[in-house]
Amino acid sequence: MGEEDTLKMEWLRRVYYKPKYIFKLRQEIESRYKEMYGVKNIYKAQDAIDAVSFTLIRAFKYKMDGCYFSYHPSKYIGNVTVNGVAVKSGVGYTGVINILKMLETDGFISISIGGMMGRDKTNSYFILSDSGVEWIECFDIKLPKNIPIKSSVIEIKDNSKNNMSFKNTKELTIMREWVTEYNTLMADHEVLVDYLPFPIHMVRKFIRESLDCGGRYYYTGLSVQTVEAYKRKGILIDGEATVELDYKSMHPAILAESNGVIWTKGFDPYRLDYSVMAIDIEALDAYKLTINPTHNPIRNLAKLALMCAINCKSKRQAYAALKHKFEDDGKKNIEDQKYYGILEFEPKMLYANLADNNVEIAKYFFTDTGVKLQRVDSDIAEFIMKACIRQDIPVLCIHDSFIVKRKHHGELHKLMKDGWAFRLGTNFNCYVEEK
Repeated sequence: MGEEDTLKMEWLRRVYYKPKYIFKLRQEIESRYKEMYGVKNIYKAQDAIDAVSFTLIRAFKYKMDGCYFSYHPSKYIGNVTVNGVAVKSGVGYTGVINILKMLETDGFISISIGGMMGRDKTNSYFILSDSGVEWIECFDIKLPKNIPIKSSVIEIKDNSKNNMSFKNTKELTIMREWVTEYNTLMADHEVLVDYLPFPIHMVRKFIRESLDCGGRYYYTGLSVQTVEAYKRKGILIDGEATVELDYKSMHPAILAESNGVIWTKGFDPYRLDYSVMAIDIEALDAYKLTINPTHNPIRNLAKLALMCAINCKSKRQAYAALKHKFEDDGKKNIEDQKYYGILEFEPKMLYANLADNNVEIAKYFFTDTGVKLQRVDSDIAEFIMKACIRQDIPVLCIHDSFIVKRKHHGELHKLMKDGWAFRLGTNFNCYVEEK
């Protein structure tokens, strides 16, 4: 079960949302809970019953086969933070696990417990059975066009990656209001991926206890941002074909622009010499012939290496991150591998070659600059999305690329150029291309 095929349950512990359409289902779950665990145990499980009922209906609504959840008690302890305010969580571990075990006993779901598979961590999840789908269908639930999620739209994480409490300053209040406005706009539009509806609820996330770090926009739960690029070509908005426009080499271009460097036409920061790696030419040619004619593993590896250099604090950390991601890619299905055809490489030689190709920005290698660049690219994204809202253009943000209905291609292209110039003052290195 791939992550793009499921919902996540984590957000359920943030707030309580009890729409009328869950009443029949939650009443049935409560009745079954009393029968299995006794009346005395029902009172502490009320919020968990609401949460699971809402999740089951969302999975049914969006035609998803299951839901990730936490099987660790520590994840259910204490308060949660909603837009900087600590809120007592009433969705407890015992209630959630008891309900899921009960539904599994009744044959409505099957549960897979997470753990370690070698070096890889797997999440816990449940899958709706055919009987479970039929069970939900029998309640004849009248669903709204979109099921809203009442949760944070602004998050600031501390150095342990936990959500912090914070005061709602004027800046944060303005952010919260506009992200809420975006979510309200998108609630009136249907987004289909592989002809399945995707919920759209966006949150802006800052890290390291600072508004200067991070700030990117993410969709909670089921997210178009996790959909492979080739699948995004088939996204429909309100039944209409879409186009995705992308900033070419965004972070290197921002660094160059910020230092007054103007790239010559055709310059590519993601260029490596073949001499710094071992390549299986025959396998690469066969891959291009049978799977993907545009496959370019050398450029893909250069992009990964440059991103690791910008985002890591040291050479050692960058080397390790690069090796790890390269090895993980090799475990994927062959059609999903970005670096297929490359047998091996030596990080030190690779980075020396990459630095030679990027003399003007090589000083930013291994300096942990990426988190501040994310604030810049998220400000540009904000400019674009706000402008789209003003023009009533539904838009999806994939960090450094944006998806709109194909008929809005021209408007989006202009907004992306304008947003870059608005944030950086010039747009000499701003290149926008269709993905």
